[in-house]
Amino acid sequence: MIEESAFYFCYQLQRIDIPKDSKLQTIGDYAFSYSKINSMIIPSSVTLIGENVFSSCNQLYIIEINNNEIMSMYHTAFKNCKNILLMISNSLFEKWNLYIL
Repeated sequence: MIEESAFYFCYQLQRIDIPKDSKLQTIGDYAFSYSKINSMIIPSSVTLIGENVFSSCNQLYIIEINNNEIMSMYHTAFKNCKNILLMISNSLFEKWNLYIL
């Protein structure tokens, strides 16, 4: 688990690499809020993305979510992100869904 507010207001954080074979299941509320993160690949093991996880991450442009399971994501996960492309891959259906938020 990435704990609640783990990288909150971490201005120096621009990138985080989570291995594809990670056992990470939860990204806690406000985990990356107000950081300078610019892209992230969320591994298929993640089943919960909490509230305001990426809120006000104005440098965030691309989020790729690879998920074969049922995943819960709060509607505020990307609150106040201005230029984000959200790519969701679901190999069960072998397609990509793209969302420009």
